[in-house]
Amino acid sequence: MRALAASNNPYGIIPPHLLNRVIQHGNEQQRRRALTTLNLDDGFRGHAARRQADTVHEYHATDDGETPQRHIFDARHGMQLPGEEVRSEGDPEVNDREVNRGL
Repeated sequence: MRALAASNNPYGIIPPHLLNRVIQHGNEQQRRRALTTLNLDDGFRGHAARRQADTVHEYHATDDGETPQRHIFDARHGMQLPGEEVRSEGDPEVNDREVNRGL
């Protein structure tokens, strides 16, 4: 934990089971913040699951049924998903190394 604090990185992932413990045992401010975070997390998970279910055939089905059709999206640190499509199957490489690695 010390290394994480030393990095000055304010972002991290708190598993839902830990947020539930904070809601059960934290002070009022901690409970309120944990509940807000858990509600946001549930919204992300629900939206992503619905989006995936709605689009799985759109993004993975092809005419020949065998060639993958992969698409990479970038939410640009926002909360609106899926974000902007930045590369898809067959497109030339882009300047973002991680996007290229995604394909």
